[in-house]
Amino acid sequence: MRYLAINPYLVPLLSLAVMLVAFFYPGSTWEAIFDEPNLAFLNLKVLAWVLSCLFFLYLGIFISDNLIYFSEKTEVHFVMQLPTVGWLLLPVLAATLLALLLYLIYLVKVHPGYIFYTFIGQASLAKEMIQRDEVDFSTLPNFAIPILWWAWYRYWQLVSIDRGSQFTKFFLQSVTIVLLFVLIVIAARFALMPFIIGLFIIYAKFWIFDQLDCRQHFVRSIKIYSVLLAFIVGVFSLFSLARGYGEMAQIWEMILGYGPVSFNRLAYVLDGELSFEYSKTGVYLIPEPIFSIVRNLFLLPIFSDFELWESEFAGIASAGLNEQFIWLTQFGYAFDSVGIFSVFVFLFYGLVLGWLWKSFLAAKVVGIVLYPLMYFSVFFMFGSFHFIIFFPFYGFIFLVLFFLEKLLVLLIFSSSKEVTHVK
Repeated sequence: MRYLAINPYLVPLLSLAVMLVAFFYPGSTWEAIFDEPNLAFLNLKVLAWVLSCLFFLYLGIFISDNLIYFSEKTEVHFVMQLPTVGWLLLPVLAATLLALLLYLIYLVKVHPGYIFYTFIGQASLAKEMIQRDEVDFSTLPNFAIPILWWAWYRYWQLVSIDRGSQFTKFFLQSVTIVLLFVLIVIAARFALMPFIIGLFIIYAKFWIFDQLDCRQHFVRSIKIYSVLLAFIVGVFSLFSLARGYGEMAQIWEMILGYGPVSFNRLAYVLDGELSFEYSKTGVYLIPEPIFSIVRNLFLLPIFSDFELWESEFAGIASAGLNEQFIWLTQFGYAFDSVGIFSVFVFLFYGLVLGWLWKSFLAAKVVGIVLYPLMYFSVFFMFGSFHFIIFFPFYGFIFLVLFFLEKLLVLLIFSSSKEVTHVK
């Protein structure tokens, strides 16, 4: 199968594997670690529900993958425009770099010592300041990440037609390093993980799969996907160390807690023993600002992100579970929101995923910006709906880059026609 490691078909199986860990994990050992019973242990209801959701997800992917078609004529036309689009790289990257540096200067001036917390094992202090709204840590990174994905994709396209300059490459590498530094400073695993995985997808497309015969894709996919998983676990472990978890037992607890433990919460949701206060409002399935607009239209009260986040801890506590881990899995958030009808949520999820995959291969801005986000969201199905939560940031950047590309191409093409006409 072509592009196996980065196409939509392999990645959902990760959540199934994580679920099987909870499914087979001995109850007594589990309770000793987390001080809660493992209701997911050999729970056939959990297994059946996860398999049902994955079936509808794959059905959606299959429909999109086989019905959506982009003509070669369109792709060739865009390749002809690439040198023009390349003029956007430096100004967009310069603006991104300036914003990141100003953000670091702000942290140094307003919060002395903050940028060193993660490096000295005090990332928990950084998180506490974020939770008290003293530091904004989500806005800028979520605008910068899709810009870097787009820039690397377009740069490697230019390299493929011998139009990529060394200066552009150096500048792109510099902005990437600064963004990585910012993400480490604010201990933003929620942003660092998708950023790394997105770069992996783009790199693997151009420098692994496009260089191989299709018959070699399967074997190479297994190898590089294994490396990716090991790398992600390593990065997660380093962040655990940065937050003060120095012992191996603590790190293992965090790895289990942010993966298999979520399926224990799913088991409680399916049994009706766990529900979140705001689940029935649709907040976990409808992205902002659409959610708030709909609530306003129907004169319903609006609640803050902090209230939503705080309510999840209260829900976990009321079920008698370990409050340190609150994720229900995407299977659980959907079921807690719309019950059995959430299989259609996963059908739609798969349709969008398949469409974005085709757009990614066709070098369309929507695929370049949103497919890596969607890929990570499916990679992260044992957590929350990452795509829905962060869609407003990435969707905005998609619109900006889409219109900038169109505008630049139109301006340069029109001016070249004027010059030709004058001659």
